[in-house]
Amino acid sequence: MPTLQFKGKSVIETYHHTVPHHRLEFDAKLSLLPRGEKPGLDGNLIIEGDNLLALKALLPTHAGKVKCIYIDPPYNTGNEGWVYNDNLTQPQFKEWIGRTVGKEGEDATRHDKWCCMMYPRLVLLKELLREDGAIFISIDDNEIHHLRSLMDEVFGLENFLATVCWQKKYSASNDHQGIAPMHDFLLVYQRSPQFKRSLLPRTHEQDKAYKNPDNDPRGPWKPMDYTCNKTKDERPNLYYPIINKHTGKEVCPDEKRVWHCSEDVTDENLELDLLWWGKDGTNAMPSLKNHLSTVQAGLVPNTWWPHEDVGHTDEAKKELQRILGVPAASMTPKPVDLLRRVVQIASGPNDIVLDSFAGSGTTAHAVLSINERDKGSRRWILVQLPFETLAQVKAKENICQEITTERVRRVIQGYSYKGQRGNKQRAPGLGGSFTYARVGDPLFSEYRDLGKKLPPFVDLAKYIFYTETSHDCDLKQVDPESGFIGEIGGKSYYLFYSPNDREDREASLKTLDRILKKDKNRSWVIYTERIWMHQEDLRQFERENGRSVRLMLVPFNLK
Repeated sequence: MPTLQFKGKSVIETYHHTVPHHRLEFDAKLSLLPRGEKPGLDGNLIIEGDNLLALKALLPTHAGKVKCIYIDPPYNTGNEGWVYNDNLTQPQFKEWIGRTVGKEGEDATRHDKWCCMMYPRLVLLKELLREDGAIFISIDDNEIHHLRSLMDEVFGLENFLATVCWQKKYSASNDHQGIAPMHDFLLVYQRSPQFKRSLLPRTHEQDKAYKNPDNDPRGPWKPMDYTCNKTKDERPNLYYPIINKHTGKEVCPDEKRVWHCSEDVTDENLELDLLWWGKDGTNAMPSLKNHLSTVQAGLVPNTWWPHEDVGHTDEAKKELQRILGVPAASMTPKPVDLLRRVVQIASGPNDIVLDSFAGSGTTAHAVLSINERDKGSRRWILVQLPFETLAQVKAKENICQEITTERVRRVIQGYSYKGQRGNKQRAPGLGGSFTYARVGDPLFSEYRDLGKKLPPFVDLAKYIFYTETSHDCDLKQVDPESGFIGEIGGKSYYLFYSPNDREDREASLKTLDRILKKDKNRSWVIYTERIWMHQEDLRQFERENGRSVRLMLVPFNLK
């Protein structure tokens, strides 16, 4: 398979492995939770910070759990003012750090920077996605060719599903000097062939096409052409006479067309009274009655999404302004209906939806509105930088707090806005809650130093269990007193650790004897601050008790 080459690729391909694992620190004041409920990772989440660090921090608890991912990364048009900030120390990246990515012709590496920014994020998103999940990525002509190559490499060419065109404008720009663009793309990939898309709900307008002029007891129907575009010579078996039961005359199609089914099937349709000859029974050709009751419950999604169905960018900007009460000039939000369609296609009522380039929070708005309609309990995770451009840094305009979170809060609680005539109106709240978190300090430094601020027991336990097993641990089973943090495949995992600088917990023969009384698994992995036994004693314990014990030092043997 052809692959895409770009400056920095040799480093960036494995960069996600070296990104330090950071803590997620909760902010109860910015969270919106029911009275008495504490912030946590098991509900809706808004995470402020670099999405690369946030995605890595989510792995221990959310790897393989996200059903639907939607992202809207920078289109790299040269006008967004986005800054390359991934903290790579290699010489080829130093000149990029903290600098605004320039326009075509002004920045010879703008596409390299974009690919280097996207690659590790796509790898981590893939790890978070369920085997039966799918990812949708908004993009335009500037980077779709590069993105398609990156996605083929990360997700696999065989997992490409579609390139959707959505009509982002309702009219062309008359002052455009070239060919005016009217659409953007959604690039869609599945995690594996286990993904099964859902049907889109039928609309009232579509159902109105079904009528019942003959009072058929089977309900409304609409006529379908009973011929097909083949000639008598091409399909002689489909060219035969049909008797009109009303007139008794034999009817055949023009020899340039034939009936669309065999004579046996036609006999069945006649017996079931499925051929319609018009109200007075004298139509020249019959139609097939297609009953609404036999139509599948929804519509098969296709790759053309017109603005009448999913909205357009001008509508999205006006909606954001209506919700926030002030213009959000720096944002180019997507329509809620666009994201609602993505969620409808790729998620069920109890699934998790992730957006790691959250922007104005449209994805959460869409999920909340669908949950309100179908009484679902989908959860969402948004990740958003506080500042995306140097201008926002200078103005201290925290997008995540002032736009993303504020929009979601108002959509949940309801908000007031001015109607078309200037009269004050109220939009009812959709209900819901969320925890607000920030990407905090690294769990440990580059040299596995836990630092002065020691991580809580649970944070270290989640990290150890995930790096050992590639699964998240069940926090209900984690027991700091006994050190037990989980089991999988007949193997138990323990952490002997006190998050203070006054004591160290050790693994000794007494410790192993205590575990032996309760743990029936034959294999144990124990992370401990001290090892108080000789290797000879450990081997003797293993032989006498039929156990396999692997001892790992905290922090030095952390992976």
